[in-house]
Amino acid sequence: MNIMFVINDTLVTPPAADTILKGITRDSVLQLSRDWGMKIEERRVSVKEVMEAVQNGTLQEAFGAGTAATIAHIAVIGYEGKNYTLPPVAERKFSNKILKALDDIKFGKAPDPHNWIHKV
Repeated sequence: MNIMFVINDTLVTPPAADTILKGITRDSVLQLSRDWGMKIEERRVSVKEVMEAVQNGTLQEAFGAGTAATIAHIAVIGYEGKNYTLPPVAERKFSNKILKALDDIKFGKAPDPHNWIHKV
């Protein structure tokens, strides 16, 4: 599973490398985000940056993206003995939109613009 953040309307995720796995779900989230014109930054993300974004209110969403869960919302981030509650899942625009889009493509409820679905 990969971790992704929406900070200031930008999707931020570490680049695939030795410690970050490449994956179909990760790639699908990034591709649909590009299709929708969302700003994306694939770069190293520090705990300090995430905590500053939590504290100043610019961290809008945090979620995992992976095969088993597709999108796994993160509700709370714990750091140095304190829990920071993120916005309610129901109010999250991007991660809910991407989850619905991926599910709709997967179940044939929406067109597959990238030819991802193959009958076996």
